[in-house]
Parts: sequence; structure tokens; C-alpha cells
Amino acid sequence: MPSNPSLAILALALVTSPALAAGGGVGRGSNPRPTNDGGIEFVRIGAPGNRAALPEERYYNQRFENLGRVNYRYRISKTEVTATQWLPFVNAYWPTWEAQGGHPAVSALTGGWINTTTNQPGVDPGYYIAEGCDQFAVKVTWRVAAAYANWMHNGQVNESWAFQSGAYDTSTFGGNSQDGYTDQAERSPGARFWIPSVDEWTKAAHYDPDRYGEDMEGYWLRMGSQNEPLTPGLPQNGGQTNGGDFLPGFGEQFMDVGSYTDVGGPWGVLDTSGGVQEWSETIWGYYPGGEVHTGERYFRGSRAGDTSYYLADVIDAQDIGLPSLPRFGIRMAAAVPSPSGAVLILSVAALRVASRRRFL
Repeated sequence: MPSNPSLAILALALVTSPALAAGGGVGRGSNPRPTNDGGIEFVRIGAPGNRAALPEERYYNQRFENLGRVNYRYRISKTEVTATQWLPFVNAYWPTWEAQGGHPAVSALTGGWINTTTNQPGVDPGYYIAEGCDQFAVKVTWRVAAAYANWMHNGQVNESWAFQSGAYDTSTFGGNSQDGYTDQAERSPGARFWIPSVDEWTKAAHYDPDRYGEDMEGYWLRMGSQNEPLTPGLPQNGGQTNGGDFLPGFGEQFMDVGSYTDVGGPWGVLDTSGGVQEWSETIWGYYPGGEVHTGERYFRGSRAGDTSYYLADVIDAQDIGLPSLPRFGIRMAAAVPSPSGAVLILSVAALRVASRRRFL
């Protein structure tokens, strides 16, 4: 046995908790523990109760009163959702989508990199990923992304009900830009997967528990733990982002997610610059209390080939889009599974071994 008592407890916890050894956890309340993350690698974001970004840490210093402050632990996908991760959802969702009047071949559903073998109504479209596009980030509407979050929440069950509620109640989706949308503004309590809010996205991309020194929290103005604009270019040439125009034929758009492995910031979250701009859950101009809202959701980050990428990369950029626009990608957020008794012992031991707040 290890001589360190904390390590002894750690070893005991690993032996007595097969679920932990396999990377699992135990769910909260009546909700079952998610057993499949859809092939998505999640990064855990700790330091609950962190402060918001200060005026001097922002670029525009407008809106977002508590920008970046999150009072709970959560997970966020390391990269944007790819065609490979999206394909199982499309194969499961298309009958429901078609029954609701949607065309099975539109990019709002397929994400831009998934093709069909037939467009005949009522016939299996035979979806397949275009050659070489497996790891490209998809671009979809906010409402389809919400259905994806529901499907993930419900364990990826291939039944119509699994797309309709869980994270977001799709029966609330309605209205238009003139009269106001009725879409559910925020995720439902108990959601296990959802579209991250502006604050959750900002914390994952910009917040650093050691920004000004050990345990001296703060925010970086831009991605990758830096205040200066990232350098456009191929990673093998020292580039830090595919934002910017540096390849012929819009070649910046044809790059795999995770290509810039050295620009992950304090949490290791990749592709927050370049790639595709990403939907957030946060509605522009919405204030809780039942007011009619515009339905326009903030999107974050810059996109590949954008010569103004350095403006979209700043911490408080304020871009918005309608929920029916298939122009933006998604990065999923997820709950942190609650520990079992054995895992709780492990957590206490781990705290004694390594106490840095970013891992809490």
C-alpha cells in the first residue's frame, strides 16, 4: 500500500468503484446517469463562483453585466461538434424532421457536410459524410441544435419523443422576428446536455484561475491565453487560428477541428477562434419575467476565413442570429455527474494530493 494516507484512500476508492475506474459517475435524482457522450470529448470547467470579467479585461465594455461568472461546475466539448458526431443524430431525427415539414436534405439539418442518396419523401435518405469531411464542424439552426441536446439528454433514443424535451421544450418554438419568438429562453432544470450560455462559453474560452499569478483569477482578452490577436496560418507554419484569409479557394474552411492543439487556453478548449462561429443559449435583449423576446441568440467566436476574426475573438463580442439560420456551429455543454460514495472518498483524497482550483 502507498505510504501516503491520501493515496491509500485513493487506491481503495479505485478498487471499490468499477464505475469510477471506467470513467463513469452516478446521476442525480431520478435522472439516469448518461452512459454515452455521443463520441464527444468533454473538458471539465471548475472554479465555481468565479468573478465576472472586469471593465479593464473587456474590449467593448458593454452589456453582459456578469460576463463569465458561473457558480457551478460543468463540462464543455473540447471542440465544435463534427460531422462524425452529428451523423447518428441526423439518421435518428430525419423522420421527425420530415413529419414536421422539413426537407431531409437541407443544411439546417445535415450541417453542410452530410449528403443524401435520395430526396424522395418518406424514404430513408441514406445519409453519408462527404469524403474527407468527417472531422469538419457542422453548421445548423439553433432549434435543430436544441433537438440534438434533447436527444443527448435522453440517451440518444431513436424515438420522436426523445427530440422534443429534456433540455428544451420544442413545443414552445414559434413566432417570428416581427412579433417576437416564443422559444424557451433557457434550458430546463436537470438538463444533462445543453447549448452553453454566453457566460459558460466565455469562462471556458477566456477565464484563467491563475491569470495574474497562482490563484489570482482573471480573464484573457482573446483566445489561447493571450491578449493579442492570434496569428492566422497553418499550424505547421506557426499559425494559431484559421480565422483570416491565407489559403486559396477558401481553404481555411476545409480543416479538421482540433488542428490547433497548442491554442487551448487554461482549460484546454480548442477551436474557440476560427472554425465556425458557435451558437449560445443566451437570447439578445431577454430579461426573465415573461417578456416577449426577439429570439435572436448570441453566437461566439470567429469563423474560418474571416479577415475580421480578431474582433470576433474578443471576450465581449456581441453578435446575434435568428434561431432559423443554419450558419453557426455548436459546442455542447454537459452536467458533471454526481459522485457515488466511493467517488466522494476519491475526491477528498484528490484534493489533498492536488488542490489547485481549476481541477475542483
